[in-house]
Amino acid sequence: MYQKRYWRDPMFEAVDRLANVVEPRGKKLVEVALAWVLAQPGITCAILGASKLEQFTESLRGANVSLDEEERKICDDLWYTMPRERDPLLARR
Repeated sequence: MYQKRYWRDPMFEAVDRLANVVEPRGKKLVEVALAWVLAQPGITCAILGASKLEQFTESLRGANVSLDEEERKICDDLWYTMPRERDPLLARR
């Protein structure tokens, strides 16, 4: 299910575009992702997925990351233009 939903060229291209903006600024993708999610209206918490303590610790740093206008805009643009599979079975999982 995960590969069907996310392992597609447009997803990889979106990650590359975001990385090209944030990594030169010293920010990691996981930090930016969490910071962006937490900045969304109505969001009071985010669910983190990690299989190792190091991944969890790295993700948590995003709670202290501030995104500037350009970073927020690229995150928004990528999210809202991402192709989505319209499969009701996937949506129920």
